[in-house]
Amino acid sequence: MFAKFPEEGKVKTRLAKDIGDKEAVAIYKRLLRILIPEHENRSYKYYIAVAPTDKVRKFKKIYPAATMIKQQGDDLGEKITHALQRLLNEHKKVILIGSDCPEVTHQTIDEARAALDENDVVIGPAADGGYYLIGMKKYHNLFNEIDWSTEEVLQQTMQKAEDLNVKLLDEKRDIDTADDAKYYHFL
Repeated sequence: MFAKFPEEGKVKTRLAKDIGDKEAVAIYKRLLRILIPEHENRSYKYYIAVAPTDKVRKFKKIYPAATMIKQQGDDLGEKITHALQRLLNEHKKVILIGSDCPEVTHQTIDEARAALDENDVVIGPAADGGYYLIGMKKYHNLFNEIDWSTEEVLQQTMQKAEDLNVKLLDEKRDIDTADDAKYYHFL
C-alpha cells in the first residue's frame, strides 16, 4: 500500500481545498485505520510504502505491526516502478494499492492475485480515470510519460499495455474530493 505520513498540508491536498487541511488529514487517518487492519494477517505479505522517506520511523510507531519500505523516485511513476521492481525480486506476484479507496478489501487482493495466474497485469480502475490497484508477476514498464493525477492515467497506462494481457477489476471510487468523502459518508 502506498501511503503518506498523515500530516496537515501534506495529504489529500485536493480534498483539503474543499474542506480544509485539518479535516482532510482526519479523513486520511480514517482511511489508514480502515485499510491497514484490512490487509494485515492475510495469506499475502503486506508492505506499506511510505513517503516522505524521513517519516518511515514515525509511521512505524503508529503502525508497529506493518512492514515498511520507503517510496523512492521523483514522481508516482518512478515510485511505482521502484516498488514493483524491488518486491518482484522477492515475490512471484506484486499488487500495489493506494491508500484512498476504502473499498479495497482483502477479497479485492485475492481477486487480483487470481487474475495474475492468467494475465500479465491486473488493474483496478478508479472512477476518476486513474486506478486504485495495479499488479504484475513480471515487471512491465507502463509508468513513463503518464499524466499523473489526471483522468487520463488509466487510458495512458492501457495504451502502454496494449501488447499485454490485462485484467480490469471492478471500478471503485477513491476519496479525492468532498463529493467522494460524502459518497462514503466520511463527511
